[in-house]
Amino acid sequence: MLCRFIPQQARLLLLFCSFLGLGLPSSTPCFAQANRDFVTNPFLNKGLTLYNDQRYPEATQEFLKVATNNQYAVRERNQALKYLAFIQLLQRKPSTARDHFIEALKNDPNFELDSVLDPPKFFAFFQLVRKDFLSRRQVVIEDRSPTELPTAQTLSLRFAVRDEFQTAKRFTVFYRVEGSGPYQQGNPTLITAQRLQKEHTTQLAQQILQRSDSFSSFACAALCQATPAVTKAYGFDVPTLTPPDPTAAYFVEYYIEAYDTQGRTIATLGSTSDPKRVKRTLPTTGNTNYPNSKATPFYQTWWFWTVVGVVVVGGVVAGVVVGTAPKPIPPATTGTVIVTIVR
Repeated sequence: MLCRFIPQQARLLLLFCSFLGLGLPSSTPCFAQANRDFVTNPFLNKGLTLYNDQRYPEATQEFLKVATNNQYAVRERNQALKYLAFIQLLQRKPSTARDHFIEALKNDPNFELDSVLDPPKFFAFFQLVRKDFLSRRQVVIEDRSPTELPTAQTLSLRFAVRDEFQTAKRFTVFYRVEGSGPYQQGNPTLITAQRLQKEHTTQLAQQILQRSDSFSSFACAALCQATPAVTKAYGFDVPTLTPPDPTAAYFVEYYIEAYDTQGRTIATLGSTSDPKRVKRTLPTTGNTNYPNSKATPFYQTWWFWTVVGVVVVGGVVAGVVVGTAPKPIPPATTGTVIVTIVR
């Protein structure tokens, strides 16, 4: 019987109200309160009746009609999800029960169980699920945009989003020329994580090959390191901007905001007071990531001497093979022999 889960205080209150003829208390695990959701929603009402009769498969079907229909209010859907989780716990399926509780928390992060009227074991289980959910629900935006780019190239802002529970539904990019006035807005588009990783690796390779030193172990580590998988990746091509001085380099400032289904800001990358920046350089200025570096002549690069070494070694090996190979025996031929007989 479900009534065995009722706390001692609730059972005493139930007996006291029955004795006075006041009817049932507001809610128990066996007899949930007949609030307006259960009164006005026929599926919830029928599901609760079946739940109290321990007809769990039929109750599940009724609760699913509410939990999976977004036309119902959040509180109604969460009531259905709550009892769906209870049914799974009664059937010793904690993993599925966790999924129902997670869905309710995604609908409303403030969703809670009643510590007095709900079963203590169910309440304790829910608290563990809620704690885990709150620790992992944070949305993280990671910047993958270049820090410097020539003006001849299109500025494509890239960012990755870690969002395990898919709570971020919309993103907005705010951008402007540094100190030029109000920010303009744009909506990024979804791109594949593989494309983002390829672009990021290519960017690292270009930065490394522009340096004056050789292909160091540090550079190799930067290219070969394993990058954690991202949930989603987005891109936004900044329209052509007009700088105050077209003959000089300038900075583009930007920041990004993420919003949930209700339009609330749940994550940011940069801000109006502390934006991210990309330096736009003129084609003649070259790369300024390493101001003390000089262009390296091709005959001083590591790849030139690697090619030379391969050619030299190949030539030596070929010479040794040719010089030590046995010479072939010439084939026998026919000729003329002159014999002189002296008498």
